[in-house]
Amino acid sequence: MGICGDAKIPKRQLTSMSQITSENEKKNISNTGQQNEKFNFSSLIGLNDINDVNLKNKRGSFIYNKQVEYKSNKNDEDEDLLEKVELFISLLDIQYISSNYSIKIYLNNNLKNGQYQFLNQTNESYGSKIDFATTFFFDYFFEKEQLIKYEILQEKEIVSTNEIFVSSFMSNRDFRIINKIIGSNKQYLGKIKLDLKVISKKNKLRNLISEFTEIKFEYTQSDKDERFFILKNINDDKIWRPSYKSSEFYLHNRIYAFKNIKLETSILCESETQNILIEIYKTKDNFPSGYAEFTLNNLNNQILIYEKLNSDKILGQIIISHKYHSKKRFTDYLREGIDLNLNIAIDYTISNGKPNDKNSLHYANGEEANDYEKAIYSCGKIVAYYDKDQIFPVYGFGGIPPGENESNDCFNINFTDSPNIKTIEEVISIYKQSLNQIAFKGPTRFAPVISKVMEEIKKEMKDYPEDNHYEILMILTDGIINDMPKTLELLVDCAELPLSVIIIGIGKANFDDMHILDGDEVKLTDHKGRVTKRDLVQFVEYEKFKQKKGNEELAEEVLKEIPRQVEEYYALTNNFYPKVRQMI
Repeated sequence: MGICGDAKIPKRQLTSMSQITSENEKKNISNTGQQNEKFNFSSLIGLNDINDVNLKNKRGSFIYNKQVEYKSNKNDEDEDLLEKVELFISLLDIQYISSNYSIKIYLNNNLKNGQYQFLNQTNESYGSKIDFATTFFFDYFFEKEQLIKYEILQEKEIVSTNEIFVSSFMSNRDFRIINKIIGSNKQYLGKIKLDLKVISKKNKLRNLISEFTEIKFEYTQSDKDERFFILKNINDDKIWRPSYKSSEFYLHNRIYAFKNIKLETSILCESETQNILIEIYKTKDNFPSGYAEFTLNNLNNQILIYEKLNSDKILGQIIISHKYHSKKRFTDYLREGIDLNLNIAIDYTISNGKPNDKNSLHYANGEEANDYEKAIYSCGKIVAYYDKDQIFPVYGFGGIPPGENESNDCFNINFTDSPNIKTIEEVISIYKQSLNQIAFKGPTRFAPVISKVMEEIKKEMKDYPEDNHYEILMILTDGIINDMPKTLELLVDCAELPLSVIIIGIGKANFDDMHILDGDEVKLTDHKGRVTKRDLVQFVEYEKFKQKKGNEELAEEVLKEIPRQVEEYYALTNNFYPKVRQMI
């Protein structure tokens, strides 16, 4: 059985097969009429319904659940969960300062139908520099391709127009685009500056982190039992749901003092007047011995602990010190320069069919792209907008590469010492070239590829501790996995690493194991009984989206959870304010 090579090549170093363009070539200024890079943005929400708690987990931790799916027919609650942005427009270096100018803005959220929605038109103004008072609001979706079109009017006549993919804003740290204005006769008329600003969500608690700097239980009587507590919130059905479990502490002079904790305020409550339940457990018991209820507004008042089985009996009181911090959202990390890095793993097992067979999932001799190509392109092109160096490590598994005699569970598909390939288009080109050079075999094992990516992440975190890279591993496979226990074990470990795993099922095989890895129904748990500390896996069956023109729906389904998973990673590691190395 082959595994990934041990060559110590930096993850983002490109091989001689392609050339890296200078970072300086990525400019914010482009000529009007040229199409800019694309952007897609998604709604972000906090953690949601929580069904159970692992009482054997001795480490203070969040208790997570999956994100609620955003519905297109938005109600008030859905609106509260969206990321809204505001667009500001200015004109600079205007050549005809006595003319009146205005701007019309259109938005296309569905490139498949090509229809634009007219948002608004600015006020008219004149001068060498114009800051328009009219601004424009719309929703961002990370998983979609969204297109803005603007028309520049001079004395009510259109003199220039352009289309900009919203990703071109968000891939710039300042969320800004400056374009030259070129008239119909190719005459320079000035520049247009467009700035995006993320708008806070309506519920202010969704943007806050609660830090409990002091949590003490003062008991009226002394004992020697080890204790922990669970915080619970209440849902619309008036049912208490666990949201945080503390570490364990022993009594000292009738006082239990717990470590400081930070968690999203919206996990605890929807308002400062909503009750929060705290239940106190003895480690040896699975039933709470005491409880108390409080709100964030009454923390300065005396909070009494009552016996669970006898609510008339007072066991002591709780002392809590609390303060708020602003919560960082996915858009905040983008603005600070966080880099999303895409890794790709491709299944070369014989169950796909030989690539020269027209029925093969890897058949690449026809005019139409095969399903692997379509999935790589539709999903990869969106993540690529946020990958600053545009270099993608690409691995294969389940095949026999040239010069080898056995099936290899993790190899570089470009057959060099480095897996790195420049641009998504070149990834597809090299993938197609590899098909007739690799002997398809098996079995299907995920663990070696996951282990390799984990190794690279740990190395990068050690070598560049000030950097903030978040990795996305996209695995494309045709069916049943043969190393489920080891894969589950590694994915549980991955929860504490900056990593999301996307699995795209190609073909019509049995994907039951993939649904287990996804963890939608049951939290991902390994054979040792360890439960994942956050959601990091998303599985999608390509066949369900195969007839959709352009595969936009596939990309949306695959990528919609990434923003929340990024936020949850930093929440889990108590690193709400990650350091980002300054770009040079």
